[in-house]
Amino acid sequence: MAEAPPDVIRAKPGTDVLFHQDFVKLEEALQCQSWEVDGDDARIFVCEEGDGEGPAGTVLVLEGGTEARVELTHWLGGGEGACVTHFSASFIIMSLDPEAADSGFSFGVSWNEDLVDSSLASLTVRGPKNHAGDSDSGDSEPARDVPVSLDMYLNGDVVASDLGTMPLKFQVQFDLCWENRTVELNFTTSSLHVENFVAGSMRTGSAKTGFYTTSSECKRAAALCFSCNGTITVRLLSTECAGRHGTKETIPN
Repeated sequence: MAEAPPDVIRAKPGTDVLFHQDFVKLEEALQCQSWEVDGDDARIFVCEEGDGEGPAGTVLVLEGGTEARVELTHWLGGGEGACVTHFSASFIIMSLDPEAADSGFSFGVSWNEDLVDSSLASLTVRGPKNHAGDSDSGDSEPARDVPVSLDMYLNGDVVASDLGTMPLKFQVQFDLCWENRTVELNFTTSSLHVENFVAGSMRTGSAKTGFYTTSSECKRAAALCFSCNGTITVRLLSTECAGRHGTKETIPN
């Protein structure tokens, strides 16, 4: 069996680590106001190594239906932003209800406080759109005992389908090119055995696209954000952001 890559891919030569978070230490980070939590629908708790099932990290549980949403946001450069050249994360989708509309998980960076409309690079994981059946075509409701496989999107476009059944571990890295305003995603997904969370089947891939926000005015990233919608349980393991701190002198025009 192939060996899984490290949970977080370290900064490349010529860049500095701007931010790193092991999510088993989220409580301390919240006390230091390193993260903001927006949304009252979620249960958020930390699991240490050997404490319950699964690896150490922070668990987000959202069960509020179509209107439920929670965001976990870190403001880069103390709110001044940063010229992010790459960022990465490791997380596990524990469960997701595809029958709850818009259930999904997103991770990415944005260039101002409007985390949705100002997104630069964003990864979204959700169940296949056709899982619930197409009422216009007369398809019957799918059997609920059929395992749900997840799809992955980069800036709104499907980059990988049928990734495997949950729990599913993701190790993702984004490389941002500000000169060309492009983003490249490299990812590894691993289906985990429920009994011991040992990785089973593994899949790797990559994709490249333009920044979601194309305005030339955005010359740095303001925020790193994780968000959940619908009915979903996610275990956050770690994240890291690297590049150059966001002063006008160091940001390419």
